[in-house]
Amino acid sequence: MEQQQEKVKQLLETFFKATQIEALYFDCQMNAVSCNYRRYAYNDLLRLSMGGIESFLKEIFKKDSHILKNFYTYYLNHNLICNISILSDGGSCCGAAVTQPVSLNAFKKSDIEARVDGFIQSPSERDEYISAMQRAPVISHDRIISLGEVLSSLSRSLFEETGFHQVICGDEASPAMYRFFHPGKLFNRKPSPSFTNSLGSYPIYLKIKDAISKGDTETLLEVLDTYNSGIIHLDQHTSKDIIRSIKNSFIEGCSMGCFIAIEAGVPYDKAMAFTGELIKEVEDAENINHMYKLMRSALLAFTRSVAATRIAGYPKAVRLAMEYIETHYAKRITLKTLAQQVNLSEFYLSKLIKRETGSNIADIINKVRIEESKKILLEPAVNINELSAMVGYSYSNHFSRVFKQYTGITPSEYRKTIAASEGDSESKDTLRILSDQLSYVISLFPGIFDIGRIIDPVLNLTWMTPPAGGIREDTCYSLWSRKQSCKKCISHMAFEQDRPLVKLDQGAGGRFFVFTAPVTVGNKKYIVELLKNISDNYFDCTNSI
Repeated sequence: MEQQQEKVKQLLETFFKATQIEALYFDCQMNAVSCNYRRYAYNDLLRLSMGGIESFLKEIFKKDSHILKNFYTYYLNHNLICNISILSDGGSCCGAAVTQPVSLNAFKKSDIEARVDGFIQSPSERDEYISAMQRAPVISHDRIISLGEVLSSLSRSLFEETGFHQVICGDEASPAMYRFFHPGKLFNRKPSPSFTNSLGSYPIYLKIKDAISKGDTETLLEVLDTYNSGIIHLDQHTSKDIIRSIKNSFIEGCSMGCFIAIEAGVPYDKAMAFTGELIKEVEDAENINHMYKLMRSALLAFTRSVAATRIAGYPKAVRLAMEYIETHYAKRITLKTLAQQVNLSEFYLSKLIKRETGSNIADIINKVRIEESKKILLEPAVNINELSAMVGYSYSNHFSRVFKQYTGITPSEYRKTIAASEGDSESKDTLRILSDQLSYVISLFPGIFDIGRIIDPVLNLTWMTPPAGGIREDTCYSLWSRKQSCKKCISHMAFEQDRPLVKLDQGAGGRFFVFTAPVTVGNKKYIVELLKNISDNYFDCTNSI
């Protein structure tokens, strides 16, 4: 242990002396260590990350040690940046080194005040946040990779040799929700998908061009996940506005993707119209992490368009069979029926379709039906039984099984997800984050409460922390073995009356003391519910904390 502490101390001291940037060490229990060259570094990191860094590290520490071979570039709000290096000692993860937040642009106090106006409500916390932003060192974008390489190289030399490459991430916590949490408290949230891309290097351009031209999304994703942002061509030496420079670079990349798609057969008008919309969205963006995700989505969209266009290159028999499936998916379709339509034997047609498309006939039929069912699920008046018949399934349970096989969720869950996203795009993320925080709080006081729930009374949706641990999504009334919400539901009453309420209620797991209270996040109101099973008629507060 002492030897590891000495390594950590040497890592932090050497990094600061080499870069004049402070780094902090977090062990796997989220205890922090700093060399205190700048005593404000730890508090500034927690304040500026607004829970994102802690959430991200906690999720990373859960992963198997053999996959923790990256250094991460984490984009915070207002394009502040931290580099993160995962440390491994003896083959096991032993923590992470995190640089203090750095800024790409020097801001005047008035500029910062304008950016955070309405972002943080508390005047004192707002002043502290502004001071922390002013203290953030200003560096050029091309130094981001260099700082990460220095940090990871020191980690390798002091701990053990591992292969590192940059992964870009961010948005692990919502600022609108963070005011309900205390800095340093942990909650689970899967990290954002990484984006590592550039068309600035010709070999990389050729790989991306090849993937788009073939409509191969799998290969494209592999290319994007292999390279880092350090090879993005930036004109930052001729432009003081780093955001403008990155936008220019991404517009160039999107234009290349557009012309590659056109050469591969995508209709000119369609490709150009999409590119125009994309450029408008890029121009409106101010967050670098959002720009990375936007670029990734654009290249994937071009690739999928090529894949769809390539269908026209299939042999006539395959095209006719697929057109028949797309226009007759609501009817019973058999291999014999398709073979009769194209005047081929069943055996030959089956082989031909598999060879040309890579999928068997059953998969193609199911995929068409599931995609059509997604459109119908947008109509709340259509029930699942009616829907299954409309897309060619005789039995609703068979349809639900196939739907889940291809989407990962049931039709009912999909409909709820759509409803939630239309009403509030952050609804489910909000529930998950609040539930994670609630789970953490309950774990600090074992025996006081058995179950914690965050409820959206409008959608009748809940995220629950059961006694066994973890987070489970369900309807709010399933706990009480009911098929729908009752009129005397305490959560609905607390929601309507906008005040805390207490009630005794009987559920499948016994008799519960239920405490409810409304909480508002952003412009939406939820209900926090704490339950204690009183079947044994006493509270067990004897467990050690």
